[in-house]
Amino acid sequence: WWSPKDDAPGIFDFFGAYGYTPAVHDSPDPSFNKLDKNTIAFYSGRRMWRIFNLLAPEEGAKLDPDTGNLPHTKNPYPTSVAAPPGSVTPRKVMSVLRDHYEGTPYDLTVGMAAGPFGSPNRGPVTPWGVNGIWERAI
Repeated sequence: WWSPKDDAPGIFDFFGAYGYTPAVHDSPDPSFNKLDKNTIAFYSGRRMWRIFNLLAPEEGAKLDPDTGNLPHTKNPYPTSVAAPPGSVTPRKVMSVLRDHYEGTPYDLTVGMAAGPFGSPNRGPVTPWGVNGIWERAI
């Protein structure tokens, strides 16, 4: 649980208080936790990039999809970006939530990472012996 002593005076780190970052030093297998921590950075970052890219294409194009997004990330994504007036509608938000990175290099419906028959859905766990986790859509 978060305590004011955890952060610098006058600063509240929301991700530190409520986010999940594995403790590398507290694990029986620190190498796995380091891999897990690096994966989580991209897990959240790529999803943020795609949302910005869909709702504010001009601003989203300025962001690097290969940037992770954790508090210690150098130059993390902004909290928000300006979207053109009227571009964020309930229908557009529902469309964003159904996105699988279609039409990007991270498209989950094509290639080796796609599920059966081009489905973006794969099994719930990564196959045994494979380091990392599957990319996850928004």
